[in-house]
Amino acid sequence: LANCRWVGRARSVSVATARRGRSMADEDIRMIRAQVYPSLTGNAQYTRLGEEAGYSGLPVETAGNQDQYTASLDAEQLLYTGGSVRAALQAAKSYRDEADLEIGRSEADLARIIAKAYYAVLYRTEAVSVARESVDQLARLEQEARLKYEQQVLSEFEWLNAQVSLANEKPLLTAAENQLAIARANLRNLLYLDDDAWSLDPAMDAPPVDARLSLLQSLARENRWELKQAEVNLDVLEADIRVTQGEYFPEIKAFYSYYGSDPYQYDLSSDGWEWQWMAGVKATWNLLDGGDRSARKIEKSLRKEMAADSIRDLERQIDLEVETAWLQLQQAQRNLDGAQNTIRLAAKALDISRARYDKGLATNLEFTDRNLELNKARIVRMSGLYEYQAALADLRYACGTDELPLQ
Repeated sequence: LANCRWVGRARSVSVATARRGRSMADEDIRMIRAQVYPSLTGNAQYTRLGEEAGYSGLPVETAGNQDQYTASLDAEQLLYTGGSVRAALQAAKSYRDEADLEIGRSEADLARIIAKAYYAVLYRTEAVSVARESVDQLARLEQEARLKYEQQVLSEFEWLNAQVSLANEKPLLTAAENQLAIARANLRNLLYLDDDAWSLDPAMDAPPVDARLSLLQSLARENRWELKQAEVNLDVLEADIRVTQGEYFPEIKAFYSYYGSDPYQYDLSSDGWEWQWMAGVKATWNLLDGGDRSARKIEKSLRKEMAADSIRDLERQIDLEVETAWLQLQQAQRNLDGAQNTIRLAAKALDISRARYDKGLATNLEFTDRNLELNKARIVRMSGLYEYQAALADLRYACGTDELPLQ
């Protein structure tokens, strides 16, 4: 099972998507952080005039070239934004934390699905084994009945009953083999395997969970990814509110520009590049926006309140998930306990029926019924084991951890 989970996690598209989401969050942080670093922009322009440029009232010989060239190197440094950039950076970091939690949730959900598929294959494999043993046993019984009929120590009716029992059991074997093929195909698809040349460890036990329901629900509230994501989302919404608050303050930037032109823009008759520079500070302040910022701030505050309220509903939902898995686990354990005793009784009854049949004291129908009861008991036990492991996988996911208090 550990190997299957490792392979599935390495090849899963959903897990890979969650990891890409984390990488995207890292890039968001880089993009926001870039705003606090200086920017440097180069510009160049060539213009062809339709006629020579000159100064009004000056002789024609002072006219400049029709070919105009300009170039500049411009730098800017953000100095102040009212805390908007800092808040946006905090929001981006919270997004990254949320993406990390999503990776954990995706991997845990995949582990749960793979565990169920894994134990389904073991259950269906045992079901095929039981059905095949039953067919073989009934086939031997049919052969014995035929020989006894030929020796005239058994009636034709008993032989026909043996043939009918064998014929009725064969479709059950075919159905069990088909269900096993489907279960293997499902697991193979989860693990992205290209062929069916693999086998599983047949061990399947039912380790009892030694914990009160309240303790398991406490574990879930501490570990569930969705709860942690909801709490991180509150941080994101709070940072988003601070971004909007920062818009009430001016944005201040320092700038520097080194630029030149050919011909010189103040002497169109000049020949060659002329360069100069300038530097300064500029402030942009949105003084009136018709209430847009105020409306957006109120909307974001309401979204934060809604998110906070939804956490309580999420906690109740998680409590219910834990309780449901816990109850299913208890039911599967009771079914297992009962099935084990039933197998013992059914096996003893079959041995007695076989002995009676060999001595001519029982009919083929009696032996077939005892055989059917034993097979049903074995299938019920394997079904109980599968249901137990499926419920255990659900409980581990519901609690947000594989470390449950097991006996």
